[in-house]
Amino acid sequence: MGSRFDSVDYRLRWPRWLFVREASRLLNNRDHRKWNEACELLLEDAFADGADSGPVNEFRDLPARPFGDDPGGTRKMTQAPLSSEHKFLRTLMQNAERFPESRTHRRPYWTERRTGMVKSPWHVLRPCGSSWPW
Repeated sequence: MGSRFDSVDYRLRWPRWLFVREASRLLNNRDHRKWNEACELLLEDAFADGADSGPVNEFRDLPARPFGDDPGGTRKMTQAPLSSEHKFLRTLMQNAERFPESRTHRRPYWTERRTGMVKSPWHVLRPCGSSWPW
């Protein structure tokens, strides 16, 4: 039986490594006042169907917790505990390997068709100094 992550609603537009990096960066900055808005924008950009994708809709359906909600006022002034939104993004990040990637191939530019030399789009996305296999 497949999981919900195998669905076409969870098709990544971005490379997996980029989604994981940006989700991690966002989770490490979860005290930001506009965190939910930033997370929703990340999900809209990273997944193929944008605002209509499964992750965005699921994120919007999560029960909201107001920023600074500390029942009893016992939390120290360190990193906030994980809310349901944070846990949702963490789950997506941990399961990124299961998401199908969108394979959109552009038609080569006229000069590339004429010379027969097509530039790889991966040189733009490849992190500096990395030894990625492509």
